[in-house]
Amino acid sequence: MKVNLKSREANQFLADMGSYLNGKTLFIGIDITHSPGEKFIKEAPSIAGVVASTDGQYAQWPGNLRTQKGGQEIVVELEAMVMERLSLGRLRNQGAVPDKIILYRDGVSDGQYFKCVLQELPQVQRACEKIYLKKLKPKISFIVATKRIQVRIHPKDPKNGDKNGNPKAGTIVDTDIISDNKWDFFLVSHHAIQGTAKPAKHTVIHDGVGIGIDGLEKLESSATVTLCYRC
Repeated sequence: MKVNLKSREANQFLADMGSYLNGKTLFIGIDITHSPGEKFIKEAPSIAGVVASTDGQYAQWPGNLRTQKGGQEIVVELEAMVMERLSLGRLRNQGAVPDKIILYRDGVSDGQYFKCVLQELPQVQRACEKIYLKKLKPKISFIVATKRIQVRIHPKDPKNGDKNGNPKAGTIVDTDIISDNKWDFFLVSHHAIQGTAKPAKHTVIHDGVGIGIDGLEKLESSATVTLCYRC
C-alpha cells in the first residue's frame, strides 16, 4: 500500500463526495511535534508538518516539514510550507485553482486559538495570493481538532452503541457539553476494539467558506471519517 501511494495511485477514495467535496476542495493538515528532550535541552527543536490533498479523489496527501524553536506552538514558516503544497497541487491539476480550503490544525490549546487566527491564517492567505496570483482566491475554513481531552461519550440507550458501550463511529455531539462562546462539537471518529472510545473536539475558529454548522458536521461525520477508514 505504501509503494502504491508513492507511485501516485489510490489505496482508497470516496465514491460519493457530496456537495462540499466536489473535487475543487483542498484539504490541508497542520501539526507540530515537540521533542521529548526539550525539558532538559533548551536547544531541542520542534518539528512542524503540513500535508495537503493533491487530487480530486483525496487519495494523495504529500507533505513537508520544518524545524523551529522548541516549544513554539505557532508554525513560523507556514506560508512557505503551504506554498510548496499549493504549488504541487497546481502542478498535478494542470493549474486548476481550488474554490475552497478546509484546514485542520492539531495540537492547539484553547488559549492559542486567537494566535492561530492572527498568525497562521494570514500566512495561508498570503500563500494563496502568491501561488494563485490574480485568479479567484479560495475561501478558507480553519478547524482545530483536539485529541487530548478528558470528555468521554456513551449512548443513553445501549442499543445505539457498540458491544463495548461506545457510540457508533461517526457520532457527533453538539449540545449540552459544548462551549457557550465557541463553535465546537465532539466527534467519535473510530470504533474501539476494546475499552472506551476517545472523541475528538473540533473547534471552528474561522469559517470563510461559510459551510455552516450543519454542513461541517455532515462533512465530519461522513466524509472525514470515511476518508480515514474506508478501504
